[in-house]
Amino acid sequence: MQAEKRLGLESKAPFDKILVSASIEQLPEEIIIQLAVGGILVIPIREAIWQVHKTSATQHSIHKYPGFVFVPLQR
Repeated sequence: MQAEKRLGLESKAPFDKILVSASIEQLPEEIIIQLAVGGILVIPIREAIWQVHKTSATQHSIHKYPGFVFVPLQR
Protein backbone atom coordinates (compact mmCIF):
# COMPACT_ATOMS: atom_id res chain seq x y z
CA MET A 1 0.00 0.00 0.00
CA GLN A 2 1.41 3.41 -0.91
CA ALA A 3 0.23 6.71 0.52
CA GLU A 4 1.61 10.01 -0.68
CA LYS A 5 2.05 13.16 1.43
CA ARG A 6 0.59 11.56 4.54
CA LEU A 7 1.63 8.93 7.02
CA GLY A 8 -0.22 5.72 6.41
CA LEU A 9 -3.70 4.96 5.23
CA GLU A 10 -6.06 5.02 8.20
CA SER A 11 -9.09 3.89 6.19
CA LYS A 12 -7.43 0.48 5.54
CA ALA A 13 -5.92 -0.02 9.04
CA PRO A 14 -4.99 -1.99 11.01
CA PHE A 15 -1.95 -3.43 9.23
CA ASP A 16 0.09 -6.47 10.25
CA LYS A 17 3.25 -5.05 8.67
CA ILE A 18 4.26 -1.51 7.76
CA LEU A 19 7.47 -0.62 5.89
CA VAL A 20 8.56 3.00 5.59
CA SER A 21 11.35 3.62 3.07
CA ALA A 22 12.31 7.22 3.85
CA SER A 23 13.90 8.63 7.00
CA ILE A 24 11.96 10.64 9.57
CA GLU A 25 13.15 12.43 12.72
CA GLN A 26 10.95 10.70 15.32
CA LEU A 27 8.59 7.76 15.63
CA PRO A 28 5.20 9.00 14.37
CA GLU A 29 2.26 8.08 16.59
CA GLU A 30 -0.11 8.18 13.60
CA ILE A 31 1.66 5.13 12.14
CA ILE A 32 1.76 3.22 15.45
CA ILE A 33 -2.03 3.67 15.74
CA GLN A 34 -2.47 2.00 12.32
CA LEU A 35 -0.41 -1.07 13.32
CA ALA A 36 -2.34 -4.15 14.46
CA VAL A 37 -1.53 -5.69 17.84
CA GLY A 38 1.23 -8.19 17.08
CA GLY A 39 2.20 -6.18 13.99
CA ILE A 40 5.67 -5.03 12.99
CA LEU A 41 6.77 -1.62 11.72
CA VAL A 42 10.17 -1.14 10.06
CA ILE A 43 11.09 2.54 9.74
CA PRO A 44 14.31 4.53 9.28
CA ILE A 45 14.61 7.15 12.01
CA ARG A 46 17.53 9.53 11.65
CA GLU A 47 20.51 7.21 10.94
CA ALA A 48 19.08 3.94 12.24
CA ILE A 49 16.49 1.39 11.24
CA TRP A 50 13.90 0.81 13.95
CA GLN A 51 11.88 -2.38 14.23
CA VAL A 52 8.74 -1.71 16.25
CA HIS A 53 6.60 -4.58 17.52
CA LYS A 54 3.15 -3.58 18.82
CA THR A 55 2.56 -5.75 21.89
CA SER A 56 -0.82 -4.33 22.97
CA ALA A 57 -3.16 -1.48 22.08
CA THR A 58 -1.02 0.91 24.15
CA GLN A 59 2.48 -0.65 24.24
CA HIS A 60 5.24 -1.51 21.79
CA SER A 61 8.86 -2.65 21.87
CA ILE A 62 11.64 -1.14 19.77
CA HIS A 63 14.89 -2.60 18.42
CA LYS A 64 17.29 -0.09 16.84
CA TYR A 65 19.90 -0.92 14.18
CA PRO A 66 22.29 2.03 13.68
CA GLY A 67 24.52 2.86 10.73
CA PHE A 68 22.10 3.47 7.85
CA VAL A 69 21.33 6.49 5.69
CA PHE A 70 18.01 7.02 3.88
CA VAL A 71 16.54 9.90 1.94
CA PRO A 72 14.35 12.10 4.17
CA LEU A 73 10.56 11.77 4.06
CA GLN A 74 9.02 14.70 2.20
CA ARG A 75 5.75 15.83 3.77
